[in-house]
Order: sequence, then C-alpha cells, then structure tokens
Amino acid sequence: MRISCFLFLVMACACFLLFSSPPRAIAENPDGAQQRLEKALEQEMDIQKEIQDWSQKKQELLHRILRLKSEADWHKYRHAKYQEYIRRERKTIDKLERKKESIKALSRELEPYLDRVVAELAAFVESDLTFLPRERQRRIESLRETLGSYDASLSDKLRRVLQALQIEADYGRSVEVRTDTVQRDGKKIRVQVLRLGRVAKFYRSPDGAYAGRWTRSSGEWEPISPDYAQAIHKAVRMSRDQAPAQLVELPIQGAKQ
Repeated sequence: MRISCFLFLVMACACFLLFSSPPRAIAENPDGAQQRLEKALEQEMDIQKEIQDWSQKKQELLHRILRLKSEADWHKYRHAKYQEYIRRERKTIDKLERKKESIKALSRELEPYLDRVVAELAAFVESDLTFLPRERQRRIESLRETLGSYDASLSDKLRRVLQALQIEADYGRSVEVRTDTVQRDGKKIRVQVLRLGRVAKFYRSPDGAYAGRWTRSSGEWEPISPDYAQAIHKAVRMSRDQAPAQLVELPIQGAKQ
C-alpha cells in the first residue's frame, strides 16, 4: 500500500514536471521529456529500494538487539547464580578447612592418648584375674608394635586399640571351661577349670575329690572344700547348655584380696 502511494506520488511529480514544461519545448523535444521522466522514475525507485533495504536492515538490527539483550539478561542471571555457587563452595571449603584443623589437633592429642590407653590396659591385664595369659600378652605386644609403626595410619591404630578393649570387655561376660593341671598335695592332678568372666576361677578333679579357687592376692590356686565340686560341675554343665539354669553356691572372693 505504501509502495503504491509512493509510486502514485512519483507519477504525479513526473507528470507535473512533464506538463510544467512549456508545450513548445515538449513538442520540439518529446524524447528528452521522456528521458527526464524515466530518469526521475529511476531515481525515485532507487530511493524507494534504499528505503526498503534500510527498513529490512533496521528490522534485522532490532531483532539482533533483542536477541543480544536476551542473551545479556541470561548471562547476568547465570553470573548471579555462579556467584551464589562460588559463595556456597567457599563456605564449604572454609568448613572443611576448619574440620581439617580440628582433625589435626585431635590427631596430636589422640596418638599420645592411645599410648596411655595401651599402657593402662597392659597394667590392667597384669593385675586382672589370670586367664589366657599368652593370648592377652600377645595382643598387648601387637598393639605396642602397631602404635610404634610409622606406616600404620592413625585410624588403624585407633581401630586396633578399640578392638582390644572390646575383646577385654567381652571377657567379663564370658564363661570358659578348659582342662589344666594343678599342684595338689605335692603332686600334679588333671582338673577341669571353670572361669566366670573375670570374677573368679574354680577347678574340680574329675572324681570330685578335689576343688579349689584362684586367689588374686597370691596368684595361686587355693584348696576349697570338696563339697563345692558338685556346684562347680553344675556350673560347667550350665555353661555348655547341658543343664537348665539354676542358682549354685560358690565361694567367690572380693575383687581385692
């Protein structure tokens, strides 16, 4: 519509230019008038084409500006998000650094503490009710070797110490029955030994003629009345699930003699 209007104006202007010339001049040189008209039309068409090209370029520039603005908004949004990510990561790094320093401080305190624990455990085993002496002593020696090893990690040292403490704690809840030999009346006799946790140890001869208990103060077996041999035998059978649980009377000494 705009082009049609423009062409109409161009034609009108051309006609004006053509007919505004003196009639005599037109009559004398009709080809010149026609050329001027065509030239004017060509100029106007060129102008119109330039206007159309500029209009198209203008639209393309507008679209490009909008696209760039959209991309700029997106990058601005992503920049804000990344700044938030960075802030959070820095916060996490700071937290990890503080934890790392805490672990270092704990390591400096933990290793000497483990040495003290093993020393106290060794003293406890030495003063405890005597049972499984070789096994318990080997465990203490193994712990000392591990704690003195440069290659062993702190976590492995801690694990080994905790494991040893757990084993010693389990001894207090266990019942052990084994065969051993004891000195009685100047001769060695084969007996059945009953250990009740770390509370007491008793023995009885197979025929029930002898019975005894371990004394902490002297670190030796002490004879007790053969009347307890039957009670010891009952306790042995209960520990093996060979008899129902029942109360038995045994002469248990105090922890300190």
